[in-house]
Amino acid sequence: MGDRDKANPELIPDLGFIDEKPEAFGTGYLNIPADYRLMVENILDLSHTDYLHPDTLGGVITGAKTIVTEDEDSVSIQWKSESQDLPPTLLAPYQAIYPNNDPVGDLNAIVRWYPPSILAQDTGFGPPGTVEDPPIKGLMTHIFTPESEGTTHYFYSVVDDFIAADPSMKEVIIGGLGAVFATEDSPMLAGQYERMNGRDFWDMKPVLLSLDRAPAKVRRRIDELVKAEAVSA
Repeated sequence: MGDRDKANPELIPDLGFIDEKPEAFGTGYLNIPADYRLMVENILDLSHTDYLHPDTLGGVITGAKTIVTEDEDSVSIQWKSESQDLPPTLLAPYQAIYPNNDPVGDLNAIVRWYPPSILAQDTGFGPPGTVEDPPIKGLMTHIFTPESEGTTHYFYSVVDDFIAADPSMKEVIIGGLGAVFATEDSPMLAGQYERMNGRDFWDMKPVLLSLDRAPAKVRRRIDELVKAEAVSA
């Protein structure tokens, strides 16, 4: 777990949004049999939802426009998708808020990585024409802590307007996210980790697509942090 004496509280990112709507807040935990870096990259690449989660979370990323930004403290990727069929898990609560709307909407999602493995996800949905400022917000945190070389603690939380509008949705949303990750993401990540078989990611000469810009930047940043820590040890 590292030397606790080197932990610097000043480097903890501001996740104050977690406390802003306690009535809309929920948490979950999973233990995943994969390297934490693969899990970070999975969250940064939302395009996987259309393929890995077609019947649950997918359907709105196809054709999305992306913007990648980077500063000293973080790497972010923004996804904008307009007039797409909404994911099955969001369709019912969306139509409860907008009962007269068609089952299509806009998405504006920002995933921001903070070193070494904390991600804040700000996802907005709304009727067509609201992509710049969607009225329905869902804020998530994804915190990945290595347990061993090949297992990772995954702590996640949600602050969601759907829960605020209908508290009975809390268990549905938290439980649904956990079930999706446990039965769809986790096996995929475990398969990736097994196929890598201990090899260095860059030594395998991966073919990087344009959608891999943010994950690749983050992996390089993590590599630099690990090397710097090793030198100072």
